[in-house]
Amino acid sequence: QTCALPISKLYAENEDVDPMKYISKADFKAIEKAKIELKNPEGLKPYFEHFEEAIDYGTIRLALAVLEKEEAKV
Repeated sequence: QTCALPISKLYAENEDVDPMKYISKADFKAIEKAKIELKNPEGLKPYFEHFEEAIDYGTIRLALAVLEKEEAKV
């Protein structure tokens, strides 16, 4: 049985999910860097276009969920 909720949503809702199992370290670092370079844009499309469609929306969404949760801890 598959879950209809994306992993990013489960992670954001504090479910017991390890998001880093689904993102390569290289992609995560690239998205983290892009978040700064793009000045934290609204939505996913600016990221998708920044990476010239090389990183899919799901990966971007999940990485941003991790980054947002880390920022909330500070």
